[in-house]
Amino acid sequence: MHSLRYFSKFFLYWHTLRYLKFIQFYRRFWFMYYKPKLKFLKSEPLRDGLHSWKVPISKTASLVGPNSFNFLNYTHTLPEKDGWDDPLLPKLWVYNLHYFDDLCAEDRDSKKHFHQQLMHRWVLENQTSEKVGWDPYPTSLRIINWIKWGLSGNELSLTCLESLCNQVRWLMQRLEWHLLGNHLFTNAKALVFAGVFFKGNESEKWLKKGLSIIHQQLSEQILTDGGHFELSPMYHAIFLEDVLDLINILLVLDNKDTDDSLKLLKSQVNPMLNWLSGMTHPDGDISFFNDAALKIAPKLKDIIEYISRLEINHQQPPLSIDSDPFVNSEIDIKIFQESGYIRLESAFAVAFLDVATIGPDYLPGHAHADTLSFELSLFNERVIVNSGTFCYQDGKERHQLRQTSAHSTVEINNESSSEVWGSFRVARRAYPFDLSIKKTSNDIVVSCSHNGYKRLQGKPIHHRCWKMSKYKLQIEDDVNGNLSAISKYILHPTVQCFQI
Repeated sequence: MHSLRYFSKFFLYWHTLRYLKFIQFYRRFWFMYYKPKLKFLKSEPLRDGLHSWKVPISKTASLVGPNSFNFLNYTHTLPEKDGWDDPLLPKLWVYNLHYFDDLCAEDRDSKKHFHQQLMHRWVLENQTSEKVGWDPYPTSLRIINWIKWGLSGNELSLTCLESLCNQVRWLMQRLEWHLLGNHLFTNAKALVFAGVFFKGNESEKWLKKGLSIIHQQLSEQILTDGGHFELSPMYHAIFLEDVLDLINILLVLDNKDTDDSLKLLKSQVNPMLNWLSGMTHPDGDISFFNDAALKIAPKLKDIIEYISRLEINHQQPPLSIDSDPFVNSEIDIKIFQESGYIRLESAFAVAFLDVATIGPDYLPGHAHADTLSFELSLFNERVIVNSGTFCYQDGKERHQLRQTSAHSTVEINNESSSEVWGSFRVARRAYPFDLSIKKTSNDIVVSCSHNGYKRLQGKPIHHRCWKMSKYKLQIEDDVNGNLSAISKYILHPTVQCFQI
């Protein structure tokens, strides 16, 4: 029995690790064993002439009292001293505490005094690198938010400026090459912000390093159809906001040396906007594929408004379907070939089909076992959905949210189509194949198969066919073999189902 468990665990790890890049292995060891010292040095001088900063997208207000915060639908008050690393709180909640997103909230001007106090308190009570707040990702977001606050007409104290510089110096030694993806891009974004905000030889190194990573990662992370390679509409919207923020800060710098970077960033805006538009429900919010949740990423309309403020030429996509279902019988289709998503739209219905892989093989951290799932809106209201996510903490809830059973697709023998485990791990995973799209004057038929269940006895293949016409969406599932298979349709919480 013990040997069986041992081999089972070995193969789970093998099928997880074999997809990783070499850089992820050696950089993880480097990150674990290289422990730079946190040095407290003087601040770099501020750069002059940074006066054309455009108002960015506002964050959701999270400071609900002088020392009380609401993140992830949970409110907690910090004690009078410390409390920044409370082990009883979920790590994602603690991470949010260190982001300082409230500095960029809609009501930020009314809380200026509280913000100043909070920043000073953070500096005084986070003096060692062992604190959670010094992890590279929250450090990056805090750097960005403090600088945004400073660019918005607020004056950072000398104490905060010195801390800000020391945070950037620390980040330069803790870049998340072992994680790659959106983490590394956010690290680079913070370096660019700091390189523009400060002036001097050191800040020029920050700017150069940040832009170098951004040039490399844009070609890696943005697919040819405009989608972000982790295939999460939520992270796509966050990434697009990052791109716009970088355009904003480089326009403030107004330096010919960064013209190529500006041109590259601007070239990504319309393809990414088109993708986000295609993956947005008629209610204006994102669809739930892979890790996704509401009120985390900016909405499509907020992104469009930001693009307009930055004076970037764009075609404004429609935010809702025609309110009259009898105006047009045509079925429209939008195919995101490389991402693997398809949008079908009639006069009163919108369906989102997932014929995608789980994401990049070497970076499946935000993947769900949702292959061949779909979502459906009728008359601008969500009807069939996927689970999305509300936690990253390893445990029963996180595992349930990522399983196939939490998605509108077929589950076989109570197993998931991809072996999701831990908080962000995937072992054997499903690959779609035999995608077929046929369009007639009356309907569109999309069919696809995936091999995620071939690891089970009998090597079953799941084949799904969607047929959409003006008044009907028909789904047919076929699974070969003598197995227990169930096709699940997850209804939106506001939908009531009646037997007739």
